[in-house]
Amino acid sequence: MASYLRPLISRTHTLVVFRSVAGMLVALVLALGATTAWAQAGARSVGPSAESLTQNLVGLAGQNAPLQTLRNAATTRKQHLLALMESDPGAVLRVAIPAAVRAGVAALRG
Repeated sequence: MASYLRPLISRTHTLVVFRSVAGMLVALVLALGATTAWAQAGARSVGPSAESLTQNLVGLAGQNAPLQTLRNAATTRKQHLLALMESDPGAVLRVAIPAAVRAGVAALRG
């Protein structure tokens, strides 16, 4: 293969990987929304929910947001989930992001 094509192929591969990971993230958000809407029907909470914090983080990752923005969203979500573990550990499990999705986002950041 001609060496001048390697950067183009590399960028194309990265775009394909990004689109597939973004697709998985969108599917995850939709699945979380459907599951948690049913599970949390009638529940009242003050402040953002674990679901909305997770959807926000996944959405930012899918939009290729700046790293610091992702870190801030992840930190806020983590603090909320740590507090939620005491009162509703099942809710924490419902919003867990699958390892394959986490690995795909991390690979794009590297």
